[in-house]
Amino acid sequence: PSLAPVERAMNAPEEATPVQEKAIEKPAAAAPPVETGIPSFFRQKPTESAEPARGGKLILPEEADRPVIDKYAMLSAGFVSEESSQDYLQDSVVDPARKNEVGNIIGADYEVYIVVRSREAVNIGDRFLIFEEVRKVKHPITHRDYGKLYKVNGVAKVTGTKERGVYTARITQSFDAAMRGNMLAPYQEPTLIYPSKQKTQAKNLTGYILEVPDRKSISGQSDIVYLDKGKEDGVDPGDRFIVMSQPNPSTGVRHPVGEVLVIIVKARTATAFVQKSMDTLSKGYPVIFKD
Repeated sequence: PSLAPVERAMNAPEEATPVQEKAIEKPAAAAPPVETGIPSFFRQKPTESAEPARGGKLILPEEADRPVIDKYAMLSAGFVSEESSQDYLQDSVVDPARKNEVGNIIGADYEVYIVVRSREAVNIGDRFLIFEEVRKVKHPITHRDYGKLYKVNGVAKVTGTKERGVYTARITQSFDAAMRGNMLAPYQEPTLIYPSKQKTQAKNLTGYILEVPDRKSISGQSDIVYLDKGKEDGVDPGDRFIVMSQPNPSTGVRHPVGEVLVIIVKARTATAFVQKSMDTLSKGYPVIFKD
């Protein structure tokens, strides 16, 4: 008989050699685990340097306090005063490029002639408020004359000299249209008022709302009112007043209807910004100093 089948059976395991080759290939694919023998701090170093980048805090500069009302709103708020001025806006300088625009109304960036008689020395760079009379003001309770309500239209900056007492200037700020004959007053940088600096000493002050713009009642925040108390009475920028209602017809009781913050102080009057308004505010309403 032939021994070939037996020999083939004995040789069969040798045909499984490819299986052994696959077993050898598996460790090769898993070669990366060999790195586990590397000391841990070699792996942790980049991790430590990366963590602050992922979890680091963005440090921003502290936000500066914002004034209760910006300076341009303060400048344009107007005032009540017995003061007048002999300085005035004379005319606009005719610019060939704008000759068709030149009229009685003068706005921002216009060059103008101004007349200054209140002082001898006027220098290039000096600034003046441009303002105009709105109407005469009488006290709503006593009917005493309190001067006039003035509206501020802009700011002019001196650029040169035309002749004695007459100068050229440019309108650098315009809040409303200026006109020939508008009066001038030396510019004073307004005192900005910040929430953190509103603490004031107690003052025994009471008064009234003397006037409101445009003869209207004030019904909302951010409006302007004029008070019958000023520098002569000890009022300072930053002072606050509670506005009281008119007395109840039946009980005679008054109640708070608003709160105002003084922003401009004249000799006998003050301009105030309405911070709170729970009801209509109008001329003749009493005000009481708020500690």
